[in-house]
Amino acid sequence: MGGVVLAKVVGRSRLARKEASWAHLFCLPWLVGFLMLRVGPFVVSAVMSLFQWRGYGQPRFVGLYNYEWILAKDRLFRTALRVTGSYALLTVPLGILLAFGIAWMLNKKLFGTVVLRSMFYVPSIVTGVAVAFMWMYILEPRNGPLNMVLQSALGLEKPIPWLSSPRWILPSFGLMSLWGIGGSMIILLAGLKGIPTTFYEAAVIDGANGWQRLMKITIPQLSPSLFYILIILTIRAFQVVTIPLVLFRSESGMAQGPMNSGLFYTLYLYRKAFVDARMGYASALGWILFVIILALTIVNFVVIGRRVYYEE
Repeated sequence: MGGVVLAKVVGRSRLARKEASWAHLFCLPWLVGFLMLRVGPFVVSAVMSLFQWRGYGQPRFVGLYNYEWILAKDRLFRTALRVTGSYALLTVPLGILLAFGIAWMLNKKLFGTVVLRSMFYVPSIVTGVAVAFMWMYILEPRNGPLNMVLQSALGLEKPIPWLSSPRWILPSFGLMSLWGIGGSMIILLAGLKGIPTTFYEAAVIDGANGWQRLMKITIPQLSPSLFYILIILTIRAFQVVTIPLVLFRSESGMAQGPMNSGLFYTLYLYRKAFVDARMGYASALGWILFVIILALTIVNFVVIGRRVYYEE
């Protein structure tokens, strides 16, 4: 009897090892790609940030000199950080509020909500270059559709210089950021669908009004989705690059907007890497951006993450 049990255990262990071997084999292509395309560049950029290198020739080791110069003497670094921070402060709360409002509206059992969900979501999957050219046409000062509508509706004497005035650069990009709000809307809509209706029925019986139901039931139940969107939108705000690069592309190859008002952090990094050919300096900028995003994420988890409601 013992021999039969031992044979079964050995057979199962051999089968388990065989299954594990096949599983590792099938995971190998992904693992190789992850190491070569993710981990590899991550490590190489960390090493490269300690060198001065133009992308060709012999790199020269400079230690932390790139970081010291960026943090102490680089004025454009501070400008880029200020522009990107202002953009994040504008677009992240605005994106969350608008996505929540649309999801709240589409959660109602109204006619045509299925079509409206598709209409709001589809723009979020359109490529960045196509979106940039579309907004270039919409925001054109003289013949752009947006200015034509505003002039006819509000009677404006002069067209708004959306992309040519430092005053209007940030509002312009805030408006453009709402184009991809459909992804956040879908997440919040799924969260709203997951809230049991019995919670609202019990609240109505207890005499709770609409505001109380929103603050005591909807927001707490939806807080994991809201927190996730907060983290994702914050990271995206600090990594915006495609649209301003297309809109502000100049003959010198530098995208920055008038008076550096559109000099986003990633655009400045792009300039240092591919225009000035300072790969080590650009790598240092990339690592500083990584630290900034990591710090903001940690702060969000410490300050807001503790207030997120989880059923378990």
